[in-house]
Amino acid sequence: MKPIVDVRIVKKVKRWARNLASFVVPKKAEHDKQISLLGKFKTVVIIPTYKPSYLTQNLVKNLYKWHENIEIVIVDDSDTEVFEKHENMFKKLKILARRSRIHYIKTPKNLHKAAALNYGFKYAKNVLNIKKIKVIITLDDDIIVTKKTIPTLSNKLYYSSNIGAVCSLAKVKNKNKNLVTRLQGLEYHGFNIIKIADNGFYKGPLVMQGMITAFKASAFCEVGGFSKNNLIEDYEITAKLKKYDWNVAIASDCWAWTTVPQDLSTLWRQRVRWTYWGIDVLGNYLRNLDSVLQDFIGHITFLSLTILIFLSFVVPTSNPIDKSLISALLLLTFTNFSISYMFSIFVLRFYREADWKDYLIRLSIIPEFLYSNFLTLVLLGAYPFFVYNKLFGKIETIKPIYEKGMSIFNKFGYSLSWSTRNLDGGEKHE
Repeated sequence: MKPIVDVRIVKKVKRWARNLASFVVPKKAEHDKQISLLGKFKTVVIIPTYKPSYLTQNLVKNLYKWHENIEIVIVDDSDTEVFEKHENMFKKLKILARRSRIHYIKTPKNLHKAAALNYGFKYAKNVLNIKKIKVIITLDDDIIVTKKTIPTLSNKLYYSSNIGAVCSLAKVKNKNKNLVTRLQGLEYHGFNIIKIADNGFYKGPLVMQGMITAFKASAFCEVGGFSKNNLIEDYEITAKLKKYDWNVAIASDCWAWTTVPQDLSTLWRQRVRWTYWGIDVLGNYLRNLDSVLQDFIGHITFLSLTILIFLSFVVPTSNPIDKSLISALLLLTFTNFSISYMFSIFVLRFYREADWKDYLIRLSIIPEFLYSNFLTLVLLGAYPFFVYNKLFGKIETIKPIYEKGMSIFNKFGYSLSWSTRNLDGGEKHE
């Protein structure tokens, strides 16, 4: 006799109920056990590099010096032209690879970051014959870490059996370069606060930032590694882990430093990439909504508010507007702004790198107001760009027309490539 209710449906409903409960009522914050777990597990560090710099060399040297029980795999993902321009640095990395725990491998062609990471893991598993890998740590080649970064990530990763990945907090190395970098420094500080708060909510933070992430090898293998068809592989694999019912977390006492764009043009291209491919991830995981629920709510709220504001200007009405309603809305707006403003000033006390210029920027409101509107413009343009590509990008019969439309989008900084690199690999000169 068949059961009245499918057991799989019951399990799915229970999982949804549990996740929704944690979305409303956060779990109690967990405190990492103050013991070192790094020496107990076989750890592989994978560093893909396209245009290596002295930061890449220092990163490899430090990891090798600090940790005696990790294997470091440098994945050279350059093409011929880039290799020739950075040949000296590649040679230095090859020299480092003469040491026993450092390995230098070359991809057959420019695979891009996600596929290069998979290539590095495949090498560690098959060629190095490391069968008992427990921790996989992926790093950008231009970040700065401390001696405690790797042990702290490993510690947090194995604090709970349902955690599949852990990332560090992100700091901006070139924060003091100019106003653009200072604004990003303040923004990243806000990201860190949100991610710490998200540790107790609904499967953890929305995105495991790609600059440095530690994965349980079992979780990494279960989800099939990174998907190579997305330019923000960190968000995609975060959603994939959640789809397989893994939680993710951020180590609140673990730091890494990254370099951010120093001009608006480069920043625009970066945020186009983040936004466009973020929408792509959201679209791909709508059938597994619990994997991207925070992002879904954010986009729906933003679009609803945008449409409402637009309609308020274009839809005529003959009915007089109640002045008490206007007063109530103004009061609500002012109250919301006041609370947000005071909170933004309060959290600066936890921004260790903040100086008087950062306080001045926040107190004066205008720079961050303009910056937030700059990012809003990126998002507003990303929606039609995404729809255009999904509707017409694969129709061969209208390819000339499609490319004409793409050239118009490109003039406004919307492109399917990041900087000079295409998703399909190789170099694109813009």
